[in-house]
Amino acid sequence: MQLNRKKFREITIKVSGYNIFKDKVDPLEQRANLKIDLENCTENNIVAIFEDGMDCDCVKYSRTYHEKALSVMEYIKFKNDTYDWADGPVSVGYGKPSEHPIESHSRDLAMEAYENGHPHVVYI
Repeated sequence: MQLNRKKFREITIKVSGYNIFKDKVDPLEQRANLKIDLENCTENNIVAIFEDGMDCDCVKYSRTYHEKALSVMEYIKFKNDTYDWADGPVSVGYGKPSEHPIESHSRDLAMEAYENGHPHVVYI
């Protein structure tokens, strides 16, 4: 009998008496869904990438740019690299270029707090 992922789960459930996999998400299924999503968001071989975050100096930023169509592994590498180099909270996403125009915004929250008369408190 060849043991594949599905058979392993069935045997484990029978032996243990409960389903330890009920809340687990299959990583291969996640990648397959990501591939479908990236393909659906691609227009003319281009996908929109957006990134929001804040650095260690309390500068909040939001960027949207268009990139050539990414494979699943390229997107995962890009996302991991962004998280590795982040100085603060950051989020990365993707969408259709027609729905997300190229734009970039930033706000210096520390400077705004100073100008508003409360330099010791930064409101996010």
